[in-house]
Amino acid sequence: MAGRPPPRHNWVQAEEILLISVLKSMVESRLWTTKSGHFWPSYLSYLKCIMDSDFPNAAIEKWHIEAKIKKWRRTCFIIVNLLDHPGFE
Repeated sequence: MAGRPPPRHNWVQAEEILLISVLKSMVESRLWTTKSGHFWPSYLSYLKCIMDSDFPNAAIEKWHIEAKIKKWRRTCFIIVNLLDHPGFE
């Protein structure tokens, strides 16, 4: 019997704003990034802890955070590629 996929999380604006601000502070502090610019492996646990403390009833899991970051990366990549085309403003 195949298991059900885990439930999705519908992000609200306040959750996204907190996630962005914590990610920015992690990059600026340089305590969470390696020399190559990647986050240390435990960054998802840290983000989950922060999200749980501010939104205890939201039930945000590590994979929700990872999926949100991946979605932002894809969107950013698409926008950067569009801006590289001549005549696109």
